[in-house]
Amino acid sequence: MALLDVENLKVYYFTREGAVKAADDVSFSVDKDETLGLIGESGCGKTTVVFALLRFVTPPGRIVGGKIVFEGNDIITMSDEEMRHLRGKGISMVFQGAQSALNPVMTIGRQITEGILEHEDVSKEEAWERAEKQLELVGIGSDRIKNYPHEFSGGMKQRAMIAIATACNPGLLILDEPVTGLDVIVQRQLLALINNLRVELRLPIIFITHDLSVIAETCDKVVVMYAGKVVEQASAVSLYENPVHPYSQGLIRSYPSAKGKRKELKSIPGAPPRLVNPPRGCRFHPRCPYAMDICGEEEPAFREKDGHLVACHLIK
Repeated sequence: MALLDVENLKVYYFTREGAVKAADDVSFSVDKDETLGLIGESGCGKTTVVFALLRFVTPPGRIVGGKIVFEGNDIITMSDEEMRHLRGKGISMVFQGAQSALNPVMTIGRQITEGILEHEDVSKEEAWERAEKQLELVGIGSDRIKNYPHEFSGGMKQRAMIAIATACNPGLLILDEPVTGLDVIVQRQLLALINNLRVELRLPIIFITHDLSVIAETCDKVVVMYAGKVVEQASAVSLYENPVHPYSQGLIRSYPSAKGKRKELKSIPGAPPRLVNPPRGCRFHPRCPYAMDICGEEEPAFREKDGHLVACHLIK
């Protein structure tokens, strides 16, 4: 059994114009000791999916269908009290933008101990000692434990967020754009830290990012999303060497090659559709260079090709 199974998840936002189908029939799984990458352009549903994993979807949004099974339990049917225990202890998340995610009027030490005291039966002294170890684990000296967020650099704030998220040894860690806005040297340091934590703590991770080089460096498996739909799933190595879905191919072509062979970058024409009224059939067909008549009429089923699961009419 997988650690996490997401089956036919549907998350809609109900507006005056109609239902925005932000995540529509999304399925994937995460095994123990596995890192899964979620990629796709902005507005394709990546963050909506992980918010649903923690039941952070609030009105006008609503989970309208599917299952989210974590360690054998369906998150969608859990009580509020069960979810309070799950967040931080079972599944923990590092939100995008440490500057706004950290509480500016609380010391870093207090923000780390808050979660420990909430989820575990330990004294304040024990929680403080663990907070010091957490800071050391992410490469920050324990002497900085009484500092406030404004006394930290951008990279240190992101490390502090990771310390908070891993303080209770969660079963699954979600990272939402953890290196966005940081210079390349700090990004490299943070990615090395994440990989070290992954090995040391045997920590399964879901990694959301627009940076394809980050996915290549950190992930075992990749799920490609477009317009609220999953269009391709494959191992990270296989996806980069041989993307099958036209959208995946477009993403790879629009990013510099790590091997230095691709000199000309090619963007994908157009933009993702408004999900209140998505295109019929394959949602990518208005931008696809290989679109056929059937692409605008019938939604493609998933088919397997070369170890990839691909939703595309080109696959026979």
